Amino acid sequence: NDLTAGINTIDNLEKIYNEIKNINTNCEVIISECTIRKDRKGMEKKISDLNTNIRKFYQEKNIYSIKHDIIGDQHLARKKIHLNAKGKNILELNFKDFVSKK
Repeated sequence: NDLTAGINTIDNLEKIYNEIKNINTNCEVIISECTIRKDRKGMEKKISDLNTNIRKFYQEKNIYSIKHDIIGDQHLARKKIHLNAKGKNILELNFKDFVSKK
């Protein structure tokens, strides 16, 4: 989750996906794309690049994803890293909306 630590998120997603499928091949996997953060310079580009790679991953694996494009700057808390109450509400609604359509 920490884009500043140099963690390879896609490799980790691959491991998690494979572990889930090894346990239950019928299990449906859903990936949530990252929301914005603006606590450090360059984070917008890192998140955009990560979400692009996440999209490629879920398209290759033919799995579901949840986008959070509607979450914007006004939904960030004071430190600009975590979501404020309204942002959390939208995040929750995105998940509920996805599940209700499933």
